[in-house]
Amino acid sequence: MAERESAKKKRKDRILNTRISEELERELKAEADRLDMPVSQLVRRILRSTVDLVGNFSGNVEHLVTNVVEDVVSIRDAAVPAARRAMGSADALAAIPDSVIGWQPITVQRRTRCAVTGEPLEPGVAAHVSVRTDGGSALVVSDTGLDRVLNPPTEQWTELRVAQPVVCTRSGVEIAAGELAWMRVGSVPPEIICEAEHRRL
Repeated sequence: MAERESAKKKRKDRILNTRISEELERELKAEADRLDMPVSQLVRRILRSTVDLVGNFSGNVEHLVTNVVEDVVSIRDAAVPAARRAMGSADALAAIPDSVIGWQPITVQRRTRCAVTGEPLEPGVAAHVSVRTDGGSALVVSDTGLDRVLNPPTEQWTELRVAQPVVCTRSGVEIAAGELAWMRVGSVPPEIICEAEHRRL
């Protein structure tokens, strides 16, 4: 009985064709892969949730769709980890490939993110795009991001007394419990060095 009802429901389904940007297609595929489901099923879930959220499609559909897109973008922005948004992230700076030989000023055409700071870049704002020698994908950075690339922040270390023996990550020397050591701020896992290595820095 349940199988017959399911078959009837399937026959009532309709196909809806629409055009989407390449960027949105990539994001949908990535999310579908993460959830281990087909893209079509993910899109159906999104549409069903949206309809349930707004109740119906009465009124100006274009205005409704625009609002939904803006809401989704806002939710996605809020979900960006603080570490990615942090100015001068060491990981983001380290990810700049050696093939980047310069930065070309641009005006942003569509909403994107700074590859260094993670901050959103709205259409019309000034930014910079990487010039690469290897033909790889271009990186877009904000003025702040470019400043971090050209003037990377210096390492910061904080002093601590170790509660148990640890090994200096740079020299391999054991730091005994109770001795003074230094930890690099923001390092994961914590990079701890002995006093002698810190003096060399």
